[in-house]
Amino acid sequence: MLSPFKEGFNSPFPARIPASVFHPQSLFSSGGVLLDFAVPNLFQDAAGQVPVIDPGDPVGRVLDGRGSTVFVAPSDAARPTYTGGGLSFDGVDDMLTAPAQVVREVFMVVSGMSGGTGADGVYPLFSEATVNRNYVHVINDRRISLDGTTSTAGAAAVGLAPYEPGTLDGENITLSSGNMLSDTPVIISVVIPNGVEMANIGYLRASNTDYRNHFNLHHLIAFADQISDEDREQVIRYLADKTGAAL
Repeated sequence: MLSPFKEGFNSPFPARIPASVFHPQSLFSSGGVLLDFAVPNLFQDAAGQVPVIDPGDPVGRVLDGRGSTVFVAPSDAARPTYTGGGLSFDGVDDMLTAPAQVVREVFMVVSGMSGGTGADGVYPLFSEATVNRNYVHVINDRRISLDGTTSTAGAAAVGLAPYEPGTLDGENITLSSGNMLSDTPVIISVVIPNGVEMANIGYLRASNTDYRNHFNLHHLIAFADQISDEDREQVIRYLADKTGAAL
């Protein structure tokens, strides 16, 4: 016999909450960054007077989706370009910077990496204001996971370096070009137990050299504290749904 009740409608059984209802905003307790590059949060100038409207517009100011952080380009020449689905950094002088804040878990969706200025094969994603060390990189076929602590006390960067260990006074691991050099978005999951002060996007300074990265950034979520395994999987699925990145 069929029940006279519909689930969730005058029913003793609660309605199921679809996965699409989840939003990472619910996981923030203190601090952190949420950049989805929605047009209302983008401006062509650092002062926030000229809104971004169309793909191809330069981006000089990005508002955090939580209303707590503002990233700006340090000069007009350093402005990345709005693509319609994120920002494109040219690998020459593009970067964004914000007041540093400690983060311990970061998710980024990137595509189209093809190097940049500074030295062969350095792909900075984000860094502290002054960088001396890189993180250890662990890579798998479908998703790139960076997990480690700085090799010594001091500033740090998170990025990709597809060449021998030891460069930049840190430890690097060989990068499969099939993962990062394609136009298909890839989810990068970063766990930093001791925390790192996020200040720059697309830029790092190490060994008295400036490094920049040519890449597309589609989404960035950074938490002040590590989140649970279950919540981590929800964030990854959310980003895959939003950006088309492969799981």
